[in-house]
Amino acid sequence: MGAWRSDQTIEQITDHLQATFVWLKDDEWFSSGYPREHVERVDVDMKIVLSLDPQKLEDEYDRLNEVAMAVGYNYPAITDIRASVRNLADWKGRGADAFKAQIEMMELFCEEQQTMLLQGMQCLAAAYAAAVETRDVYYNLVMATEAAARNAKDKARKEDTKFAWAAVFDVADGVLSAGSGGLLGTSIGVVVQVAKDYTQRVIEGDDSDQVMENYRRQADELFQSLGHSLNKITSTLTDQSVRAEKPSPMHAPLPAMCDVKGAAFSYEYFYNDLLRGGPVVGIVADEHRKYIEEKRAEAERESKISRRLGGRAV
Repeated sequence: MGAWRSDQTIEQITDHLQATFVWLKDDEWFSSGYPREHVERVDVDMKIVLSLDPQKLEDEYDRLNEVAMAVGYNYPAITDIRASVRNLADWKGRGADAFKAQIEMMELFCEEQQTMLLQGMQCLAAAYAAAVETRDVYYNLVMATEAAARNAKDKARKEDTKFAWAAVFDVADGVLSAGSGGLLGTSIGVVVQVAKDYTQRVIEGDDSDQVMENYRRQADELFQSLGHSLNKITSTLTDQSVRAEKPSPMHAPLPAMCDVKGAAFSYEYFYNDLLRGGPVVGIVADEHRKYIEEKRAEAERESKISRRLGGRAV
């Protein structure tokens, strides 16, 4: 279990807060009635606080972390790619240049994919921070409201009604602004250990209405801060999705001259100076000619058979 207020804890304190609001009014019912609106809105508050599940966010973060590690640090694949580039260093021609550029783009493609995964992880970390902080601030708010309620009920009481408050939006924004470069292989708990500007707030009120209304104002401000956080996280994810949908240069087809099986292939587009004057040139050209003739003859045979069958595929 991570370091956050559990669902059970939030459910328990909201149940008790509802009972406290009723208790505040139990000697005023005949004049002011049951505090139905305040009690029912606490149910809504609880649902908002529990709307983000830190455990699910952490699990998804860990899953993406594993994928990012595999994509960007696939050592055997990268070793093979770089070995291919070295082996092609002495090969020249427009075909060789295009082929070498394509191989280099394969490594860049992996790095690009990893970067986008890390940015997705950063958004998950920001959502996790918002979820944990909302639970924590709300818990503090309820505890302070309970103390204020007891003070209002018993005028002689002087319980401390101050509580710690950190703006949820600032916490989430801090995670998003930190950069994604250091996320790889890092747990979500470490990522969200950003400096929080805590302030102290107070639940005040000399009577039941003042206490409940003060709670309402603080709770609404908390949820507004959460909403702003989620809007920014959603906007960031949307921007990344648009970027991810754009085709990578790696997916562009190689020129026809690079296809050794195609009619456009020629040794002059893909050659090595050490072999250019030897028998290899003639052998390659001759073998390529034979291959093209064989493919042409095969296509003609298939065409004749298709005509005999009335165009039906065999």
